[in-house]
Amino acid sequence: MIRPLTPLILAGMLLRPAAADASGKQPAQDAARCPAPETVHYAAGRYRAPVRLEVGSGSGVWASTLQPNAGSPRHFSSALYYGTLAVAAPSTGVLVNCSYALRGGTEVDLAYFDRQTPETQRNLIVTLQHPSRWQLDQAPAPGQDQFYACSRSEDIRSTADCAFEPLRLE
Repeated sequence: MIRPLTPLILAGMLLRPAAADASGKQPAQDAARCPAPETVHYAAGRYRAPVRLEVGSGSGVWASTLQPNAGSPRHFSSALYYGTLAVAAPSTGVLVNCSYALRGGTEVDLAYFDRQTPETQRNLIVTLQHPSRWQLDQAPAPGQDQFYACSRSEDIRSTADCAFEPLRLE
């Protein structure tokens, strides 16, 4: 015997799946981003921002090299990525660093350090969430992957605009 669809089942069948982005891909559940400028602080000769990522130990710190204090960050400047950039397939590579304009007129670059290996910078392998927002940074050497930057612009105002999905540490 065939039963008629109840209004509840019918409504469930008509619900749309999670919104897809312009490329038709589903949004990632584990999106991450560079730290917000207000979370970056200077201490013991380095700029730092704590972070929780679903790779390695699950927590770590974004940190700069040793340098003098040039004031707090004014705004996010850019994120640098090394790898492939594809429109149809996931763009996978290394998130190299996150850069911030400082009040003293200079910039600072922060790289990710995992809690398990705090003195060793490891490659943070990521998939880009919005590959179209990343532009070629410099011409690559023949046969090499390329550097791409997601830089502050009229369309890119915050770290959320340069989101990525962390995959693993190498």
